[in-house]
Amino acid sequence: MSNIKRVVFCTYPCLYSSIVLSDLLRSPNIEIVAVVASTRNLKAKENKLVSDIQRIKVSGIHYSLYLLIVTQLYRFFPSFFKQKNFQTLCSKSQIDVLSTSNINAPDLQEKIRNTHPDFIFCAHFNQLIHPKTYNIAKEAAINLHPSLLPDLKGVDPAFYALSESYTETGVTIHHLAEDFDTGKVINQKMQTIASEDTLLSLNTKLFKLGTELFIDYLSSEHIQAKLFSSKNTDRYDSWPSKLHVKKFKQHRNFVFYRSKFLAYFR
Repeated sequence: MSNIKRVVFCTYPCLYSSIVLSDLLRSPNIEIVAVVASTRNLKAKENKLVSDIQRIKVSGIHYSLYLLIVTQLYRFFPSFFKQKNFQTLCSKSQIDVLSTSNINAPDLQEKIRNTHPDFIFCAHFNQLIHPKTYNIAKEAAINLHPSLLPDLKGVDPAFYALSESYTETGVTIHHLAEDFDTGKVINQKMQTIASEDTLLSLNTKLFKLGTELFIDYLSSEHIQAKLFSSKNTDRYDSWPSKLHVKKFKQHRNFVFYRSKFLAYFR
């Protein structure tokens, strides 16, 4: 009997999803049978330009520029980031890409069902998945969250970890549930935050670490979970405000730091 697991990967195409997909494709125990690529903006039916303007109003120009780099501009500098862009990876590997602003639409559910997935795996995905959708997976539907849940639930937890001077954070893989970041935790791993870490470098570390956890989970029948105590179980963070960004900029950078920048992409 084959040990290869059929996986539908759900994500919002960006640098981080490219990093995750690259590592998944290298695993001999995983077959990516489809990618669900979210086209959703801040609101499901909102025009991208309107969403971009609204994001600038909420978070300011610096955070918006950071998002532009990791979602769009990184594609034009593959040698600098040492990472192929998401679309190239899917095309080269002949993976069906299901683009949608609503993963719970009946026609999209049917397309996922036709891939006969053992697992649905989400990383950097910005849509709430209904149980009727995630229960299509034969074995489990799992999310990668870049924090030690239930601490730092919500949007961009690495931003808040850096902004609030955490010295360590981590990643969690957990089962999907009806609400964001609330499913049963499968495993966690801690990540020390270096003094020179930026939001880009920390997120890169966390998404790679989380992908390793997921691959290990699929590869081992006797994985020993390690869970960490939480600092805050009730908090849920949305997009950072301009005030949050101002605080962040006092002691951290979004993309560049003085040394070792390229080391995270080798």
